[in-house]
Amino acid sequence: MKKAIMLSLIALSVLFTLTALEVNQPEIQSVSSEVIQFENYTGPHKTVDTLEAIRSIGSGLGKSVSRSVTTSGTFNLNGKYTVIHAVDTATKEKLDADILIIGADASVDHIRNLRQIIASYLTAAYGYSEKDASTIATFVTIYNAVYRGRMQVFTERYKTVVTDNLTQAKCGLSTKWNEWPGQSQIVIPLSDVQGGLSTVDTSTISDREVIDSMREEEDRGIDDRKEMVELKEREAEEAEKKAEEAQKKADEAQKKADEAQKKADEARSSAEEKKEEAARNPQDKEKQREAEETQQKADEAQEKADEAQEQADEAQEKADEAQEKADQKNEEAQEEREDIAQDQKEVIERTSAASAEPKQVTVIGLTSTSGTYSQMVKVDASNGRLVKGSPVTVIRGKTILPAGTVNITDASGKTVSSAAYMAVCGSASGSGTIKLCLLDSDSMEIQAESNETLADNSVLVQSGSDYYCVINTGDSYVIGKYNASLQLQKQSTIAVSPETPITVTQKGLIVTAPNGSPVLLNASDLSPVQEN
Repeated sequence: MKKAIMLSLIALSVLFTLTALEVNQPEIQSVSSEVIQFENYTGPHKTVDTLEAIRSIGSGLGKSVSRSVTTSGTFNLNGKYTVIHAVDTATKEKLDADILIIGADASVDHIRNLRQIIASYLTAAYGYSEKDASTIATFVTIYNAVYRGRMQVFTERYKTVVTDNLTQAKCGLSTKWNEWPGQSQIVIPLSDVQGGLSTVDTSTISDREVIDSMREEEDRGIDDRKEMVELKEREAEEAEKKAEEAQKKADEAQKKADEAQKKADEARSSAEEKKEEAARNPQDKEKQREAEETQQKADEAQEKADEAQEQADEAQEKADEAQEKADQKNEEAQEEREDIAQDQKEVIERTSAASAEPKQVTVIGLTSTSGTYSQMVKVDASNGRLVKGSPVTVIRGKTILPAGTVNITDASGKTVSSAAYMAVCGSASGSGTIKLCLLDSDSMEIQAESNETLADNSVLVQSGSDYYCVINTGDSYVIGKYNASLQLQKQSTIAVSPETPITVTQKGLIVTAPNGSPVLLNASDLSPVQEN
């Protein structure tokens, strides 16, 4: 991977404060042009919504749609989230769809929560189980990210009732959370609004481009792909049952058509006999009348036979379509299972090889062109190659300091001890806030946050086992003294500038007052040091 890197890469294991690498987030994500890696807001929040509250967004919209799934409609929730249920039962070609619109004032900022909204919507609208809804929601978000802004693709696949509600600039889903509000039109393709397990078109949301994108992930997206295969296999089973039922109806319809044709043939034969008799007796009015009546009955019988055959043909067509769907789902599931097996083998081989790779070091990489935000990243010490980036992309000040250890739960569910690092994290925009955070060195995720909110541009300084930063009290800014567990030990009694540097000296801390003058604080209790 090509990156512009500053010459000084400083390992956490060597120095307390890390210099920033010139590695921005788009470059970190550019392992492949097909990779979809969502950029979430992973810093502290002013308020944290419960899982129930998040799910209620989707279920509220879903309940509105469920009242009449065959009728188009637009449904809004609190002015922040909207669903356009775009269906046209009169048009058979192309797909119907639900379009989830994230309003400009919406606060969803993590793909996990967005998927919860979509999943709860699918459960409420169409009766999907939580497990299946979660699987579909995952694929829906990746599908919409893959086809973000590709209006031509949506036009080719969807009915006019859908595309009339899409725009080039907003169709699909951005991979960046701060581009979701007011700029998203998440398309959920519908195969059959009354199709039960097959309501959402799983073939569309798991097409080759989507799967190829997932295969570029570190774990090849194997777990999610397995869930989709299992769902398709159950779809195939249901489709097989429907195909069998449809074939029975088609056979019955054909039997009725054959019987009707037999009667029509008999009526035609009788009509021909009467016609011949009438021809031999042109003066016999009774013979002429019988011939006309018999011919009329023959015509009516043939009309009924034709109608019955038409119904039989339609029934057979439906049976063939049902069988085709079953075959398609079976083929997709089988093909994907083979791909998954191959990918699993490669992941195992790669994991085994990774244990022999050179030592990795953890450094700071920039995630914004302005240099405001950065993240922890693991780099191959032998060649500088990026190995892994932290999901926390809102570290401020390019500084992270060692802070002992924290206990975390690994992928197997086992509690392990990991080195901890302290940093100022967060964003003051939207629902975000700025706090002091502890990150572990393994998953590089936030494990704890301070109770206090910090100044936007607070520095972070360490002196022994003490950590100093600038606290935002709401009315003013003060210096805060923390221990390695993010517990506030002391705060200054005097206000300081929100952007004050903090310099540790033998006499105490030198900071800057709001008027710009320097102030010396006692390092122990943060009280002002009086001049003699």
